[in-house]
Amino acid sequence: MKTIRVLVVSIAEVIASACSGFGGEPGCDLCTTSAIVYGSVHGATGAPVSGASVTADIRIDSCQGMSVGSLGGPSIADALGVYHLRARSLSAPAAACLLLTVQPPTGSGLRAIVDTGHVVRLQADWPSGAVLDSVRVDFVIPPAA
Repeated sequence: MKTIRVLVVSIAEVIASACSGFGGEPGCDLCTTSAIVYGSVHGATGAPVSGASVTADIRIDSCQGMSVGSLGGPSIADALGVYHLRARSLSAPAAACLLLTVQPPTGSGLRAIVDTGHVVRLQADWPSGAVLDSVRVDFVIPPAA
C-alpha cells in the first residue's frame, strides 16, 4: 500500500511541476495559439461600414486544410470601419490559412463576403506578452444584389 501511495505522490509531483513550467513560473492549463487580424471594412462608395462583423475560420497547413475553427469571437467594426480580431485556436503552433467572413449590419444594403488566402503563423499565447503574427486585411463590401 505504501508503494502505491509513493507512486501516486510521485505522479502528482510530476504533473504539478509540468503545470508550473519547471522554473517556478505558472504554466498554462489549456494552451492556445493565436494570430492577429486587423484592417478596415468599407462599402463600394468608400464609406466605412460601422457595425460590420468580422470572423475567422482557421485552416491548418493550407486553405483547403482541416478547419480547426476559432475561439475568438467576432470583431465589430467601429465608426471608422476599423476592426481588430484575435484568431485563437487549441491547435499547436503551425502555419494557418484564415478564411475571413464579413457580415454587414442588417438593413445596410450590403452583402456578406468571404475572403481567404491569408497565411499566418499561429504562435503560443503563453507566456503572457508573447509576440504574435499578424495580417492586415481591408475589405470592400459590394451592394446586395
